[in-house]
Amino acid sequence: MATSDSNEKKEKNEKTPATEKTVQKRKAFFITPLGDDRSEIRRVTDGLIRAVIEPVLRKHNIDLVPPHKIYEPGTITRQIIRHILESELVIANLTGLNPNVMYELAVRHAKRLPVIIIAQTGTKLPFDLAAERTIFFDNDLEGGVQLFDALDETIPKALNDISPENPIYNGLESLIIRKEVESENNSFDTYVLDRLEQITSSIARIENTTRAKTLGLKAIPIDSDQNKDRRTIMQFKIKNGIDEKTFDHIRTKLNRELPSRLIGVTNNTYMDDTGEVYNLIEVHFRETAVSHQTVLRVFSQVLSSAGNFTFEVSIH
Repeated sequence: MATSDSNEKKEKNEKTPATEKTVQKRKAFFITPLGDDRSEIRRVTDGLIRAVIEPVLRKHNIDLVPPHKIYEPGTITRQIIRHILESELVIANLTGLNPNVMYELAVRHAKRLPVIIIAQTGTKLPFDLAAERTIFFDNDLEGGVQLFDALDETIPKALNDISPENPIYNGLESLIIRKEVESENNSFDTYVLDRLEQITSSIARIENTTRAKTLGLKAIPIDSDQNKDRRTIMQFKIKNGIDEKTFDHIRTKLNRELPSRLIGVTNNTYMDDTGEVYNLIEVHFRETAVSHQTVLRVFSQVLSSAGNFTFEVSIH
């Protein structure tokens, strides 16, 4: 009898470690505008987290890193960047097109990690994000239920996607960009950093335009170039917009047609008074080396070969 009891205790003790072994939960981070503690945006965000984000993540055995315990108003800390890069999943709320949110999303995209984009119905997405698979939701009870169901279906797909698409990598995968990277002896990391810099610049321009509208002022485009007196700039406003692949095609063609005369080509995104997003391509060139008419002719030919686009031109 004693032997039987001893064997039972031994078997129980052998099973205990396996029973008590805990499974490491995956982590998710929520990129979202927060605002101050008692602001309206904080109330909306807190409600979204409690009613939808936390419950749907819990259903998939994922812990949410509480963003309100990390964020400081107006700042992007190292801790935030670490969570953006290390979390198994990121959900990004683009409602309001908050500049910090846009930058943090670009950081996540640069690492090609799983991300789910959500936005309140009516949000007009900038850049190539308009082509991304975005979950739009209404800010009411039924909208919360629909958002929960949509996230419930999307989370497993996002986590299992080994090659998630995003504007940065979509551009990289085009043959034109690959040739460009190889011809300039650039590394992949250099290309990604350049693309992040372009996105950051565009975010700053949109924020500048938004602030100017709020104050009733005319928006002044941001331009870090301190050597305008050495060059001429022709601005081409593409009314119906272009994506990054089309811009890369245009830039490559211009470099090929005007190799020794061209200083640089930039592409920036603006928002007009009606809320429509448009592209503004700036062609920087030495006026002593090439005429305005030649640049206009070459640009028109290149743009027509890229698709059916209309544009306005100005000279600075």
